[in-house]
Amino acid sequence: MWADTVEDQDWTWDNVLPFYKKSVSFHPPDYSKINPQFDIQYNESVLSPPGGPIQLSYGNHMFDYGLALQDGFEKIGIAAINGSNAGSLIGYGPQTATLNPVGATRESSKTSFLEFAMQNTNIKIYQKTTAKRILFNGNKEATGVVVEMQGIHPTAQYTLSTRREVIVSAGAFHSPQLLMVSGIGPRATLEDLNIPLVAESEGVGQNMWDQPWISLAYKTTYETQTQIILNNPNITAAAVNQYLTNQSGPLAGIGGGESVGWEKLPFPSRASLSNTTLALLSRFPSDWPEIELDPLAYSPAPDNVSSTDHYITAGACLVAPLSRGNMTIASNDTNDHPVIDPAWMTHPGDIEMMVQAFKRVREWVDASGIAIEAYEPSVDVMTDAQIVEWIRDNGSLIYHPTSSCAMGPSSNPSAVLDPHARVRGVTGLRVVDASAFPFCPPGHPMATVYMLAEKIADYISRGE
Repeated sequence: MWADTVEDQDWTWDNVLPFYKKSVSFHPPDYSKINPQFDIQYNESVLSPPGGPIQLSYGNHMFDYGLALQDGFEKIGIAAINGSNAGSLIGYGPQTATLNPVGATRESSKTSFLEFAMQNTNIKIYQKTTAKRILFNGNKEATGVVVEMQGIHPTAQYTLSTRREVIVSAGAFHSPQLLMVSGIGPRATLEDLNIPLVAESEGVGQNMWDQPWISLAYKTTYETQTQIILNNPNITAAAVNQYLTNQSGPLAGIGGGESVGWEKLPFPSRASLSNTTLALLSRFPSDWPEIELDPLAYSPAPDNVSSTDHYITAGACLVAPLSRGNMTIASNDTNDHPVIDPAWMTHPGDIEMMVQAFKRVREWVDASGIAIEAYEPSVDVMTDAQIVEWIRDNGSLIYHPTSSCAMGPSSNPSAVLDPHARVRGVTGLRVVDASAFPFCPPGHPMATVYMLAEKIADYISRGE
């Protein structure tokens, strides 16, 4: 779908898979620390040979409730898949994470790419420094960035000049902000703020995708992280000791993800969707899931929770959302927050789907047998109207905004970037982060951010 949307076959799955693989070094599950009953299935071909420097694993602990939830998936018609890293998501399986199992520590772009670059290259890092605007010459070529150093008085501004190009990687909210304060964006917005127009681009800050989320909390017979979060001294001390001595136990895992499922809503759930919503969903590919079902080893708990009680979150996420958000600016100063309208579930089709996702969570939990009682919401939330009210009061997010500087073909007037992530209307400027996605892919977008960065770095290295 990406290749078709941007009209460039360089973005087919086969052509981007090498760049997904390039960033990570995969560690198979360690069954001396993970219950071997999980019998984790994965497609080794998409995870080898080892790349790097990001360490990818299943962590060093999985809670046993995950086995019951796997059984629950089977009972509600969701079948196991051979891992979630091979480009096919419909089904269920454990989730990989950027966690180094050697020390059971979280991996990030800082612990991997940045620290490697600091130790092995002449990279220069300007700490406590904010980009204020991109500079252009008379030919609309990016020549540098005005930056501001924090922590000194008066605040100092200076220019970092480029010999090749400027790359913006400030995320789905701040990348479009930086473009707009630099004169690239909707004409009306820039004129209202007296920002000189460098290149009119109506798509800057528009087309924002996100994946809204709901969390249902249950009391369970299975061990979770409840007592650790409540700082139960005996349980916490034992967990800390396991972690420090053997990098195992409940602090050495992901904190969820033992069994994650994706599906297109089945019948009879699908029969509850309007014809309009069904028609819009039919535009997604046949293998694109619509909802994700995901457990977390922590959840809200009542004030009177006992020292032996455990609670779990069973959540649902819309991964084929129909609502689109946007962002704009209130001034020409990047120190002022951008104005963000995420527009979560403003499309009536998203409400329809989330109601059915809510019901699927309940079906899944009931089928698994893990719940003693529903805590939040209670079983009294039953009718569609009650569920909608609860969703509007309790819906949340999982921080997956994308596509606010979307790439696309030259025939699309809203495309901010070309398929090589170059900003249209100027030269010497690219945007390389989740804002560049033409849409938010199903699943979680972090791996796709790394893939995008690797692929654009390849283009740059080849002079493209």
